[in-house]
Amino acid sequence: MSLNNKISAQNKRDKTGFKYAGNRHLSQRPKGSILKAFKTAEYSTEDLPNTLLDYNNANENMRGDIQSLMNRMAVEEQVKPVTRADGFGATDIAGGDWVNVSTKALMKFEGFKSNPYDDRKKGSNKPVWRIGYGSDKYMERGKIFPVTQNTKVNKAQAKQDLNRRIKTDFLPIIKNNIGDSWDGLSNNAKGAIMSITYNYGEVPKRIRAAINTGDVNKISTAIKSLATDDEGINRDRRLAEAELVMLPDFNSKSLIKRRNK
Repeated sequence: MSLNNKISAQNKRDKTGFKYAGNRHLSQRPKGSILKAFKTAEYSTEDLPNTLLDYNNANENMRGDIQSLMNRMAVEEQVKPVTRADGFGATDIAGGDWVNVSTKALMKFEGFKSNPYDDRKKGSNKPVWRIGYGSDKYMERGKIFPVTQNTKVNKAQAKQDLNRRIKTDFLPIIKNNIGDSWDGLSNNAKGAIMSITYNYGEVPKRIRAAINTGDVNKISTAIKSLATDDEGINRDRRLAEAELVMLPDFNSKSLIKRRNK
């Protein structure tokens, strides 16, 4: 085949509109379809801007709704406690041996103060200076000193004195008040009783009677009954202690049972 004949064959179109390149089809172009396809596409896209705008608006609204829902869930997660014990902070205190539970409870309830404050009773003319975690004493270089108006302490000193008072000042008081019943309490319950004794200077009689029954529910109820003492100034503390008593101590040999739901 001559060169001219080859070119002629390549440019030849068959009846179906296919363009030949030797024995291969290069492209397919249906006759008269280009203008028709263009007009159809132009017609079908007339409303495209409005459609896209509606889609974007709906998408933005949906994203706003999702974010609003997530924000509400986050707030509810923060303000809604899982249990009463969570709500009063008892679960943050629980865990560890009784000294550890007692220390955490007193650090939470008493709060730390580096400068002295006057804790005298109503009607008294004599100041009672306290510092650290509610103590009238402080330790420095292994020695014990009374708190004065000019005393200052850091947290390490205050915690050292707190541990000393738990073991040497208040544990003997508790054992004198309730005897061997102390040994039957869980570590969490011991921490709660230590916190109450630290606050009252003794185990209140209502609490002693409840402890002697060996019924954890009665102990918790008795602690709650103290919530209105001193015009309810320590109400939240008493309720937290009541919940702490109810939390199980899995390493304890006591008869303390899991809180009834």
